[in-house]
Amino acid sequence: MSDQKRDAWARWLHCERVSRSEDWDSNGFCCPQAGCDGGPLDGWQCSRIREANPSYPETPQDGERHPLYPD
Repeated sequence: MSDQKRDAWARWLHCERVSRSEDWDSNGFCCPQAGCDGGPLDGWQCSRIREANPSYPETPQDGERHPLYPD
């Protein structure tokens, strides 16, 4: 995840859940969600995902699951 204008929220490719970027930082740049093995390259800024999918919430809830390609 880039440090340029970084969001407060990140979404993880492996578990498709959302967490605070500060939790990502404090977890060694790996996904902080239980049971997820997402590493440093798996976190995406939520604002980047909203660019492609405006239905993503601007302020998500920690641990919410948001598939990249919703049904």
